This record gives sequence, structure tokens and C-alpha cells, in this order.
Amino acid sequence: MKPENKCLVVILLIGLLLFFIPFFWLKLGFVDLGGDAGRLYFIDPYAMMKYIYSQQNVFGSTIYAMLPYLLYLSIIHIVILSPTYMIAFDHGLQLSLAFISMYFVIRELMPQIKHDASVFSVALTCGIVYVGFITKTGWVTSLETQYQIFLNPLTFYFLLRYLKTSRFIYATLLFILSIVYSFNFGFSSTPQLMAFYPSIFLFLYIYFRVILRQSIPWKSFLLLCVSFLLLHAFHLLPALATVFSKDSQVHMNIFSRTSIENNGVTYFDANRQTLGKLSEELFGSPSSGGRTILTLIIPLITFSGFIKKKSKLLWLTGLFFAVTFFLVSANITNVGVRLYRKLFYIPGFTMFRSFNDKWYYTFIFFYALLFGLSFYALLNKKKHLVTAVASILVIISVIYRIAPFIQGKFYQTTLYQSRSVPVIFNIDPNLISALSYVKKLPDDGKALTLPLTLPYEQVIYGKSGGAYVGLSMVRFIGNKNDYPGFWMFGPHRDTLVGVLKDVNVHELVQLLSILNIRYIFRDTDPRIMNDFPHYPYLNYPFDSTVDLPVLKNQDGYDQLMKSLPLTTQYKKGFFEIMKLSDSVVRPQIYIPDIIYASQSDLLSGTSFRSAYVDDGMCGGTALCNVVDTSIPTLRFKKVSPQNYSFQLSVGTRHDPFVVVLSDDYQSSWTMAIDGTHDLQGVRHLEANGYANAWVIDPTQLNRSVTISGEIFLRFQKYFTFGWILSIGAVVVFVSTAIILVAKKYEKSK
Repeated sequence: MKPENKCLVVILLIGLLLFFIPFFWLKLGFVDLGGDAGRLYFIDPYAMMKYIYSQQNVFGSTIYAMLPYLLYLSIIHIVILSPTYMIAFDHGLQLSLAFISMYFVIRELMPQIKHDASVFSVALTCGIVYVGFITKTGWVTSLETQYQIFLNPLTFYFLLRYLKTSRFIYATLLFILSIVYSFNFGFSSTPQLMAFYPSIFLFLYIYFRVILRQSIPWKSFLLLCVSFLLLHAFHLLPALATVFSKDSQVHMNIFSRTSIENNGVTYFDANRQTLGKLSEELFGSPSSGGRTILTLIIPLITFSGFIKKKSKLLWLTGLFFAVTFFLVSANITNVGVRLYRKLFYIPGFTMFRSFNDKWYYTFIFFYALLFGLSFYALLNKKKHLVTAVASILVIISVIYRIAPFIQGKFYQTTLYQSRSVPVIFNIDPNLISALSYVKKLPDDGKALTLPLTLPYEQVIYGKSGGAYVGLSMVRFIGNKNDYPGFWMFGPHRDTLVGVLKDVNVHELVQLLSILNIRYIFRDTDPRIMNDFPHYPYLNYPFDSTVDLPVLKNQDGYDQLMKSLPLTTQYKKGFFEIMKLSDSVVRPQIYIPDIIYASQSDLLSGTSFRSAYVDDGMCGGTALCNVVDTSIPTLRFKKVSPQNYSFQLSVGTRHDPFVVVLSDDYQSSWTMAIDGTHDLQGVRHLEANGYANAWVIDPTQLNRSVTISGEIFLRFQKYFTFGWILSIGAVVVFVSTAIILVAKKYEKSK
């Protein structure tokens, strides 16, 4: 066997070993799914994919880019049914690819000696060291929310090989990787993208011009970039439209000076001393194995090799290491701090407010490169035995420090501010049964998930201990829009607090009704409140001055449920699903029988078909505060979450009336009548504090007694155009691949 093949076998064996390590971390049936990001896709990726696809009506949805990854997981789930093994497969793949890709990056950067034994030892060691670097931010964070641990070196390697050879295979691998993990190339991952890719583009440009003395094949590079943008248009186009839409919150966050100062500069000043610890960036976190003399090995080798040999590649890598070290620490000299503070006033730089996290994976990439090159500088021309011994000693020191990770001890933690509740839990079969029932509920209203939390987490206890604290399972697995916590009530949050404080049942029912809540999903397990005396149940809902006895425990919820007009639809174990009476729930689309000028008037009123509009419309007009006794007949059909068709029978009515759509207000929602929108007799406004409404004046429409039309989301066109571009790019890409393979086959004949 050739030496290079032997090296490849060794690397693959180590990669295989890293792949199987996570399979020993959790007992079969146990999972860890919590956190802000949520990992519910390991339970039912297909259900989560269906829910996210339906959210094209969410202005600027940042999770839409997850669709290809969820499709990929759904395919894997056909073979691997257990969520435990799904998690192990995902983590193992990341660890294995992180090691293998960094190994190939080091070898590729030294092509003139790529089959030298010293290069093999150094590249292997560098791969292990790189894997060891991620202990600084914690293994759970690295493997469960930061996929760039392997994406960064792997995309760098494919890009480098493509620029060197212009071979289609590397573009293919790069595109497949980016599509499968497209959420790491989407809007929500912008900080990581802007931290890594501009850096490596500049690095590669200098590498080609100064070190290889070659020019970058710009045509190939630009073709690659255009193809990438087209492939990802299905999520990038809606994201860009959101960024440049002045009525979007995203636009405000990026371009508003007030937002920049409050969310960026103020946060930076408050946290830079805590987050910007230089020692942790250079030597690793104490949590990764303790402060021992072994922490000096990696930085000592890096520094010694750097000063020993004058090398353009070393100096180039050292420059990028220094810059990213400054950016990841943000706490180097007073002058550096002042400069960093100024950077936040650049539109978009606020995304780096959590600088220690956003820049870290770029920093450790260049740190690993610098270590590898410096290590080779020290070992170059040394005997193979010396090289092997030095590599083994470094690898042993890394393994010793990350031994708790290898043993899976990082899972032996408890949930934040709980009574020592483990983060790992086994899923209650009754929960899966209840969620299956939710999936089958008619699509005619939202859900209230109880007990309520702050801000929006759902707490679910495991069958035999441990608990889940994270995103709502009712929403992401049950595919039912819900209100799991106080923050989800938005402008109605304070109102809800007041109603619950006074235990005003009538106003509570009115509030649930105007929010289009028809179902209540309740977990009656007493442990989920008794074992969480602080987060997420402490001080309902904002501070200690607010006391809501009715929500203090499950007994309080029992009494509250008895006072509501509910019928039980499902009950098994701790889980029950109830339905509010049809007489009190406002339909998805309806015509109010009375319109008020304030929320308080609506809540105290007796009608459950009323609405309120607080925009000055009710200034003495006949439209408000008067019961409408001749409401037009409305029939509607939900064509999709972004489109409704309707028919109005107005008869001989001449007075204006209002049509309410109980979806979150967006200026992009549009009413068209007989295919025409922006009509003079139709005006769009906000109703019920969150919903869409249209004032229709029949006298200005010149229509017959029956009006036919549709309500649709104009913003949907960006999703549609994006999918057309992405599918077109895939067709062209696949066709090109087939043609190239056919030509190669013909030549071989």
C-alpha cells in the first residue's frame, strides 16, 4: 500500500472513532433537546419541516433556511428511528468531519511536501488540537448550535481545491454541503458568515498572489458565488427583502442608531470585561479540563515555531490569527476597546455584540492553522521518531484535557435555576400521543399552552426524571401556532397580567377570543412547577411586584380551567387538550358586529364578534360604538396560510363595514376584489392590537350585491421567486453534472 493510502486509512479510522464516541453518551431513549435554539427536529424532523414551510407568512422568518436540513434529517430518520441515536449520529458526524477536514486543510496548504511523514503527523495532530479547541465555549454549545465547527474547515478545503483545480467535483461537494446545512448560510447565521467568509476570501487571495504567485481564477470564483446565491435564493431572497423593508424590525435593528446604541454599544460595555478574557482564548476555559501546565503546550508550540522560521505562510496565518484574536477578545488595550466601540456604528456590526461567541470559530480556525504550521517549523528535518513522539505527547495532552467530554460528563448537568433537574430525559409516550392528537386538530384557531412561562419556553418532564425546557413542542411538532409564554402575547402581555391578577374570567375569555385561541394544551404534571422555583416560573411575569396566585401551582390552574367554557377533547397521563366553546371564539376571518375605540371597551363588552381599532377611525363616525344589525354574510376558504378566498353578500348595504383577519399585522397583507387590489373603497389597518383589518365602503366599489375576492400576502412573492431561482439552479447544476460525466465516459471509451 502506498504511504499516502496508509495515511488516509489512519485518518479515516480516527474519524470513525470520533464518530462513534457520541453513541456512548446517552442511554437509549434519553435525549437533550432544550435550549434557546431548540432541537426538536431529532424527535420528528418531518413534522417540524411541515410547520416551518407553512410559515412563509411570517415576515422575515429566520428559520425558513432549515428546510433542507430537516428534509435530510427526515431521510435519516427513516433508518434511525430513535431520537437518541439521531443525536449521536449528528454529533458524531460533526466531530469526525471537524477532524478530517482540518487534517486535509493543513496538508493542502503545504503541497510541496504533502506526502512527507512529518506533514502527516503535524496534520493529524492539528486535527486533534482543533477538535480540542471547541471546549472553550462548552461542548453542548459547540455541537448543538454551532455547526461551523466542521463547516468552516470543510468549506475552506473545498473552496481551496476548487480555486486550485477548477474541478466541478469540488463545487458540487461545496454546494451539497451548503444546501444540507443551509440554515448555517442563512440570515440567522449572518454573524458567523460575516466573521468567517470575508476573512478566508482575503486569506486565500493573499495566499494565491503572495505565496503561490498565482492569480485567483476569477471567472470560476464568480461563477461559484453566483451559483451559490441562486441555490440559496429560496431563503436569501425573503431575508434580503426583510432587511430592506423599512417597516420590519430587522431593518430597525440594523439601521436605527437607537437600536445600535441600546443593543450593541450598551451591551458591549456591560459585558466586555466578563466575555473578553484573553487567557481563555489562548489557553482554553477552566471548564475544559482545569488549569494545568498542559494548557501551555499549544500556545508555546505556536509561539516557538512562529519565531523560529521566517515563512510567508506563517506570517500570513499569524496576521489573521492576531486580527481574529483582537476581534474575539475585544478587550486589548484601551485604544482597542474604543476602536471596537466605534465599529458598532457600522450598520449591521451589532450582530457581533456577543463577540466572544460570534468570532470564536473563525479564531480557532486560524489558531489551529498557525499551530500546525508552527509545529511543522519546529519538527522539520527532525527524525521521524522525534516527530512521532512529539505528536503523541501533544495528542495525549489534548485527550487528557478533554477527557470529561469523551466520557460524556458534560451531559451530567442540571437545568438553569431548577431543583437539580437533569438536562437529559426520556420522552414520555403520552406526550408523543398528545402531540399526534394536536396534529389532527382542525386548522381553525391557535392554542394556549399551559402552564405559562417567561419568556416563551415550554417545560416537559421526562417519564422517569429530567426535563425539557425549550421551544414549544405544540408549535414545532404539533404544527399548531400557540402561546406558550407571556412574551408571545406581545402588545397584550400587560393586559393578560391584569386580567389574571383580577381573575376576571369574562375579560380573559374575550382576550383569548380576539387572539383566535380555540384550543388549550395543558400539562398537569406538578413537577414542572414545583421543581422550577425560579426560571421560567418565578415572579410572574416580570418582577416581584406582580403576584398572580392563580398561576402559582397546578391547583390554581385547575380552578382557572373550571371557570372557562371548555370541553375536554383529549386526556392521557399528564396531558390534556381542551376546546373553547365555538360561541366565544372569533373566526379566522370575520365581520365585527360592533367596533370599539379601545381594548378596554371590547374586553368589558358582551359580544364575541366585536373588534377594536385604535387609529382615530372611531372619531364620531357611525362605524363605531354602534351594534351593526345588518352584517354582510361572509364565506371564506383557506387556500394556504398566505392566501384566503372569500365571498361577501352585501345586499343593498351602503354603510362601510370591517373585515378582520386574525393573523399578525403586516402591511404586505392585501385584499383584492375581482383580481384588483389598492381599490379606493378598501383601506387596510390594524385591529385588535395585532390583527389585519380592511374597511370596505360598498358605495365606492361599484360592485354587485355579491363581492368575490381574496386576501393574500404580497411578501409571499419573494418566497415564490426564491424557490423558482433555487429549483432552476438545481436543474442547471444537475444537467451540467450529467453532461460532464457523459463527456468523461465518452473520453474513457
